[in-house]
Amino acid sequence: MSPPLERVGGRGPSERTLLRVVVVVLAITLLAVIKPWGDATGPAAGSAPRTALGAASPTIAASAGSTPLPTPVDPASTFCLTPSGWRLTSLEVFDGQTIRVWQTIDPVQASGPTDPALPAGLVVSTSVLAVGWCAPTAPDVRPTAPVTTRIWHIPSSGAPVELDLRPRLGPSDLGEDYPAPDVGAGTADWTPGRYVFAISEAAPGRSWWFAATVRRYVAAGAPEAPTDAPASPVP
Repeated sequence: MSPPLERVGGRGPSERTLLRVVVVVLAITLLAVIKPWGDATGPAAGSAPRTALGAASPTIAASAGSTPLPTPVDPASTFCLTPSGWRLTSLEVFDGQTIRVWQTIDPVQASGPTDPALPAGLVVSTSVLAVGWCAPTAPDVRPTAPVTTRIWHIPSSGAPVELDLRPRLGPSDLGEDYPAPDVGAGTADWTPGRYVFAISEAAPGRSWWFAATVRRYVAAGAPEAPTDAPASPVP
């Protein structure tokens, strides 16, 4: 499979139409210039040296005369690139193409997954393969490792259901994305519905909350996809 096309932008589709304002980003080349994840030459501007869960560690020098070990790659670097702020990210299939989409999101501290003040992003596509988040990389605003991500499905009626999900590419304090919850149908798609994300750090104890509403893109005249299918809770 060819690598996903990457694009970035804000979106605001109505119930019946999908309006996208996107810019095709050739962002992979930026990683050769701006590397908030760290590399063998030292940290990039706007980042802080760190050795933490999910963060790149310094190159470890081997004994004299041997080749230094390569710097580990932070999992978030493959899909977050260099965000300047918080992003809701999704991996989607639209019009036969696999694409990566970023949306600006302004997380808040919240009382819980049903807090009405939660900001929400809207993910609409033919198929949604992964949903996640990217954090800012500036040292004064980036989360402090280790971080914990909790995700709930919010049904239209009834109590929120916390999901047992694992990051597709491994944990990171700079971004994670998640495969679809298991709804018992063997599908790789995120079921349409509302989901809440809470990213928390152990110290100094900050947390960031936001919601994502997933909808299936439906062509004019086609039947709507069902929503609020049951999801597997945390055991």
